[in-house]
Amino acid sequence: MSNVSRVLVLVFCWYGSFCVTWCRAQQSPDAIRDAQFAAIDTGSCEWGYWGQRPEKYSGWTNHSNRLIPVYLFGGSLADYAGERSAYRDAERIKSIYGYLPESTLNNEASYFDQTDIFRIQMDSVAAGKKNVILIVFDGMDWQTTWSAATYRNHAVTYREGRGDGLAFQDYRGAPTDYGSMVTSALCGNTTADIDHQLILKQETRFAGGYSAANGGILPWRNPPDSAYLLGQTPGLKHLVTDSASSATSMCSGIKTYNSAINVDLDGKESIPIARLLQERGFRIGVVTSVPISHATPAAAYANNVDRDDYQDLSRDLLGLPSSFHSKQALPGVDVLIGCGWGENKDDDSSKQGKNYVPGNCYLANEDLTKIDAR
Repeated sequence: MSNVSRVLVLVFCWYGSFCVTWCRAQQSPDAIRDAQFAAIDTGSCEWGYWGQRPEKYSGWTNHSNRLIPVYLFGGSLADYAGERSAYRDAERIKSIYGYLPESTLNNEASYFDQTDIFRIQMDSVAAGKKNVILIVFDGMDWQTTWSAATYRNHAVTYREGRGDGLAFQDYRGAPTDYGSMVTSALCGNTTADIDHQLILKQETRFAGGYSAANGGILPWRNPPDSAYLLGQTPGLKHLVTDSASSATSMCSGIKTYNSAINVDLDGKESIPIARLLQERGFRIGVVTSVPISHATPAAAYANNVDRDDYQDLSRDLLGLPSSFHSKQALPGVDVLIGCGWGENKDDDSSKQGKNYVPGNCYLANEDLTKIDAR
């Protein structure tokens, strides 16, 4: 960030599911690591647990409705959070969800919505930013960030707020801010025609929203109703999001159904910020630690009625004709780096449609030969 006035960086600690990715083969003794692996092996332990069930070590195994931390570098969240939170205004909530969800209006809300991430980026470009970077830490929330910082600090140095000890917490090379966002989707999965990219049936048209009375007003506080965070509170089952609808909200600024990649409830195309900026001459890159056509990286650029149509999502990213863009291919991103190579399937047409090419389920070999890596 040699020119910090021209750069905006957004870091998200995502969802609230917990994943252990440390390696058992580390040479130096690590009592905390060993204790965690022992708890994973047995399914429970005496010293702690993740989720709402003390008898179960890892109860967070799916997405949740927990408020998600956001770290901003190169700008301010003042126009979106605190007294300007959309969740304090009934009409603004309606503009996000299309209606006023039950128990969602909160006159004391400090959090904002994941659709505001799109607006933060667009407003920053309008203000003169030349580089916009989104970093998504999938599988983390405030609690896992706090645990990692405590582990690195060898002490509990904070119990609320932004915290310290990790690089993105401590960085001050640019104006920086911190807040939290609501991630609830608009409705559940749909039945879609992958071949024709059409919506056939919607399970629940409106089910989104966020209740601070149930889920809490701050991400570091224990929620009054932990079952609510998993959509399990009787009578108030606000929909828990998935990666596709959340990434669509952040990149395109709309609420939609789970499994949607930059399409609305009716399957109509929504154009993500990367393509809007590409039309203005910006260079676009997508870098991920998962396969390139997984929901989060795919939603940075592509369109599809179903997140599992991997090969077509890769075609959008690469600038090749796809099931959604069959007549006119997208330009494609300038830089594309990902993982997951080597997962082959002879037939995945039930998920990816009639144009599925046997072999690598994320990127067809014949598509790979069509692109110019230069």
